[in-house]
Amino acid sequence: MAPSYKSSEYINDSDSDLSEEEIKEYEPPRHFNKVSASKSSSSDFPSGLKDKEIWLIKTPRGFPIKELKKLPISFTNDGNESFKVSNLSYQVNEDLNADVGDSNNKHTIFTQKKKSYKPVSGKISRFYSIHEVVQIPEINLDKVVVPRENVEKIKRLRMRHFPTGYGADDYEFEDEEEEDDVDAGKVLKKAKTDEKEPKEKKHKKDKKDKKEKKKSKKEKH
Repeated sequence: MAPSYKSSEYINDSDSDLSEEEIKEYEPPRHFNKVSASKSSSSDFPSGLKDKEIWLIKTPRGFPIKELKKLPISFTNDGNESFKVSNLSYQVNEDLNADVGDSNNKHTIFTQKKKSYKPVSGKISRFYSIHEVVQIPEINLDKVVVPRENVEKIKRLRMRHFPTGYGADDYEFEDEEEEDDVDAGKVLKKAKTDEKEPKEKKHKKDKKDKKEKKKSKKEKH
C-alpha cells in the first residue's frame, strides 16, 4: 500500500513554534496564597435581608458617606429634593434607563465571612446616583455686559454684499448712501458737461475758419 501524504485534520500555525520552544509553566505572583474552591460558588441571601430590595447608589469621589444620615428619594414625578452634607448640596436620581439584567452581570454582591468574602445570590433591584447641586447666583446683566462701541462709519462706502437672509431694506443707512451716490452722480455729470463745452466751441471755431477760407478763395478767382 502506498504511503499517505495527507495532512492532519486540524492545522495550527503555532505547532512548529511549540515544538522548537520550551513551554513555560504558569508561575503565580509573589505573596500568592492558594485558596481551596468552595462547594458552592455563592452563598445564600442573608436571612436578615429577606423580602428586601438591594439598591446600588453611586456617589461622587470623596463623598462623606459616614455623615449621610438619611437619603430623600421621591417615587413620584414631582422631582427629588436636594439635601445637604458637609455644607454642600446634593441630589439623588434614579437611573431608569438601566437594564437590571445587564447591570447585574457587571456587579456582584459579596458578604464578609470571617477573613474572606463570598458572593451573594441576591440581585440589584434599583440603581441610583448622587451628584452635587451647584446654585448659580443671579447675574445683573446691566452691570456685567459692557456696552458695544459702534465702529465709525466711513462716508462714500457702498455696501454691495449682504449677509444671508438680509437685503438693502434691512439697513437704515442705505437711503443715506443712495443720496450720496446721487450727489456724486450730479458732480460727475457736471464735470463731463464742463469738459464737453470747450470741445464744442473749438469745433465751431474751426468750422467758421474753414468757411472763411473757402469764401476768400472764391473771391480771388
